[in-house]
Amino acid sequence: MGCGSSKTTVAPRVVVVGAGYAGLKLASLLEKENFCTVTLIDEREVLVHELAALRVCVEPESLPILFVPIADVTRNFIQGKVTSLNRTKNQIILENGNKIKFDYLILAMGTTGTFPGKLPAVSAAQGTKMYQDICFAIRKSHRVMIIHGGWIGVTLAGEIKTDYPDKQVIIVHQEANLVSDKLPAEVQKDLQRILYKKDIEVYTNTSIIGVDDINLNQHEKNQKVKTDSGKEFEVDLIVRCTEERNSSSFKTILSESMNLNGSLKVDPSLKVVGCDNIYAIGDVNDVGEQTIDGRFNQAAYMVEHLKAVLSSSDVVAYKQDPFSMLVPIGRYSGCGVHHGNQVDEDGVMELLSTNLMTKQIWEGLGLVCP
Repeated sequence: MGCGSSKTTVAPRVVVVGAGYAGLKLASLLEKENFCTVTLIDEREVLVHELAALRVCVEPESLPILFVPIADVTRNFIQGKVTSLNRTKNQIILENGNKIKFDYLILAMGTTGTFPGKLPAVSAAQGTKMYQDICFAIRKSHRVMIIHGGWIGVTLAGEIKTDYPDKQVIIVHQEANLVSDKLPAEVQKDLQRILYKKDIEVYTNTSIIGVDDINLNQHEKNQKVKTDSGKEFEVDLIVRCTEERNSSSFKTILSESMNLNGSLKVDPSLKVVGCDNIYAIGDVNDVGEQTIDGRFNQAAYMVEHLKAVLSSSDVVAYKQDPFSMLVPIGRYSGCGVHHGNQVDEDGVMELLSTNLMTKQIWEGLGLVCP
């Protein structure tokens, strides 16, 4: 079943939902091209540079680089929460009841998850206070437990251990492989080697009992936690580092186009499967590109695709770069894969660990990095 049909006008209306890396980049590119009207919608007033968020947890002086003002990048920005979609009328419905019509809808909501890896929909001032508080909690705590050893959890462990080498840092992970099953076995071994060298304790295939009742992100001496295997820990700080696709607003209306993990299924042109004029870019789709470059590439592709559609030109498929995933473990270490090739610690430092792509993000969006 389709999701409405596109009605081409002199200035087609493009609505972008989500001002993360992909969505904000797309909005800025569309404004420069000037072949359509573009409206960007997001709950927050800022893009959170999430690659740098975990560095900020141990270096609060880096906070100014974390929040990119959306209104400085794009002119037509609406701060609000999307609650529904009317496919027949080609309308997005906001929480305040406002309805925004579109000819083409681009979904770019990214992922959501637990703080500090993911910031909830709060103001920049509130977000600053939250990161200052977690910095203080980490500084005071001698024993830190991180629940879930995905990219966020492993990266946070590395940041803490780099700035505070005497602290005990423990990662408890439900699955066998850390970060991602997509990382080759050689990279998984490298990852375990680096964590061992940094004296970061890792427990895989392990769950914490009663995790929903635990006091998270606050210094509390001698918190007792127990694993499903019966092992007990006493720690001073517990941080949960989970994430999921941010597609709940469309769970009902686009259920047939959604995978079990919440990602939207797209065709080779990044069009949502079963829809005529709705696309998904970035982390919310099922393409699986998890790098900043990949999100920017999808935004650039979408501009050219819309131009081709509007001019009735031939449409080409999106060409995904070879698999990349870099895992910084503090600013001086890391491992991963870049364009299909394994990268050693020096390579990760050069590509990512040292500056976490901060300058590239700000300048890539047309702004001066603080």
